[in-house]
Order: sequence, then structure tokens, then C-alpha cells
Amino acid sequence: MHFMSAEHKESVVEHVIQIRTELDKTGLGQRLMTYWRSKESEYNGKYRVIIVGALLMRTGAKIEESDMQHLRELVPQVKCHCHTILPTCDQGFCRPGRAQFLAALDNYKPGEPRSFEEPSCYSCGKIEADLGKALMRCGHCKGIWYCDKECQKAHWEIHKPTCRVLGKFSSWWA
Repeated sequence: MHFMSAEHKESVVEHVIQIRTELDKTGLGQRLMTYWRSKESEYNGKYRVIIVGALLMRTGAKIEESDMQHLRELVPQVKCHCHTILPTCDQGFCRPGRAQFLAALDNYKPGEPRSFEEPSCYSCGKIEADLGKALMRCGHCKGIWYCDKECQKAHWEIHKPTCRVLGKFSSWWA
């Protein structure tokens, strides 16, 4: 996450700790998960449960193992468009978000806030904290990230159509 200053970072960290404490101490996190799971059959209900799971992970709140497993089972049920870049063009996951959420489920540790802001591998979804090393940008477009050459090769067929277009704008984020 990008912070405006060291004070801003400290303030955000303190706020996240306060939220996690309330979610865990009062059982609100579990109640939120239970409530939204009861609404899964509604329009975009499954995606809303996933969003609640992501928000709980963002704070480092406790999540029951049965809910973690349920979140894993929901992911394939939510529509995903491989070539969608803008979230406004989708009613569910865009592909990197799906991979990042699955990696978050696999690497989540209660009490440790999970970052969804930092770059993640577009193939496997892992972040620097999962890998213990920095991710690398696509050499051509510089608009997406990979953890290694294997993930880059595995993702190439999906990325290839957009790489050339993104490459024209690489000066925006390089």
C-alpha cells in the first residue's frame, strides 16, 4: 500500500489493528460471514461473500477454517473474464484478482493483515510476502507482474493479446 507519509502509514496500521480487534473480540467478523453466506443465492451473492472474506483477510481477522474452505469452493463459481482489465467491465473477478484471492487463501495467517494493494503475480496470484522476493514486471509492457519465468510462460497465451497494447502505455507505470 502506498502511504502519503510515515505518519499516515502508522495511522492506517493502527486503524487496521483496531478493526481486527473489534471483529475478533465481538465476533462481528464471523457474524458478517454467516450473514453474507445466507445471501449467496441472491444476485452476485457468491461474489459478495468473497469480498467479505477479502475484507476480513485485509484486517487480519480470524476466519473459521470451514469458511476458508467455503471461500475456496466459491471462487470457481464466480464469473471470471481473462481479458478484463477494468473492474467496471466485470461482475466478478478479473483473472489476476481471482489468482490473487486464491493465493491469499493459501497463505493467510490470522492476525497478519493481507495486502491486496501490492502487485501480485498475474499467473499464480502470489505477492512478495508469499515468495520472499520481489516480483518482476513483464519485460515488454511493464504493466503486469510475475513471480518467475515459469509463471510468465504459463500466462503468456492469456497476456499476449494485451501485451502489445499495454506496451504502448508502459511509460505511464514504468
